[in-house]
Amino acid sequence: MDYDKEQLFIKQLPTAVFIKNFIGGHPADCEDYLKDFVNSSKLVKEKGNEEFVLREHEKQSQGQADIYNAYYELDFKILVDTKYMEAKRMFSNSITELCPGVTSIGGAKLQGNETVFDIIKCFRDKTLKDLNDIESGISKNPENRVIKQTLNKISVDKNILFFLPYDYAFQKINTDLDSAKFISSCIASDLKGLLEYRKMKVDKDTFVTFVSNEYFIITQEKNNTLIFYDMIKTSSSDLYSYLFNVGRL
Repeated sequence: MDYDKEQLFIKQLPTAVFIKNFIGGHPADCEDYLKDFVNSSKLVKEKGNEEFVLREHEKQSQGQADIYNAYYELDFKILVDTKYMEAKRMFSNSITELCPGVTSIGGAKLQGNETVFDIIKCFRDKTLKDLNDIESGISKNPENRVIKQTLNKISVDKNILFFLPYDYAFQKINTDLDSAKFISSCIASDLKGLLEYRKMKVDKDTFVTFVSNEYFIITQEKNNTLIFYDMIKTSSSDLYSYLFNVGRL
């Protein structure tokens, strides 16, 4: 099947999916379900054939990676404007779990809106030279704040799995291997300059992930582009399924 990039729909995931401890009475962190997805992927077999363990937060604060096994370590980072995270936390309706299976919906903490930037659009058509100019202050545009913020994030000297907290999919088309590879190539094209920048700064593994319908898609950086790596059913993580289903009420 031929796919058209212009027909690709991008939907926001429910706030509860990626904002830590968003549901009152149900502490949850996206690191937990990202670990589930990684452990359901071929990364386990390729990195020592041993499942990954989530490191205690006290140890993470000392600069260690989020998950590890005896052979490999991997850090998680959400690839999004931090103001988007703040806005979703403050302007989304609150959710409280009263008891298992029973939730209540309340009002948002604040009323209003916040101007935020889409990471993909910020880096679209940006060359490595453009990014270096932005970093040095030569180029001045409204989106430079989030670009600089992202450049700092991707310069960390660790193996990193970046998570785009959106659902990229085609309407009325079930996600399969072909469509997942096409969407991966679209994201790769938009992030080419960013991937080159990270490669210039750090010689570590880079994965970029996203949701597409009922799948969690993992791509891996190879030669300054993203190559489809694996796809995992989102149902493989009970926590993700819970946060998604409760969050969209």
